[in-house]
Amino acid sequence: MTENSNNNLIIAYTGNEISTNFLKNDLEDAGIFSLIKNERESARLAGFGSNINSGCQLFIYEQDIENAKSIITEFLNR
Repeated sequence: MTENSNNNLIIAYTGNEISTNFLKNDLEDAGIFSLIKNERESARLAGFGSNINSGCQLFIYEQDIENAKSIITEFLNR
């Protein structure tokens, strides 16, 4: 079985929870799957509290990066 490198998830954006969710919605409207990793929420759910000041990371498939670039650029220019 060979691994297809285009199926790798890559970080497309890091920001606060609200802006990351807005960008996720914009990408999904364009048919681009994305996944949010929220370290703060993960720590809270695990019982470690929410004292982590890291932002949320938005991941997309590497194969979608070209289609996502214009959406991300437009989002950042708002």
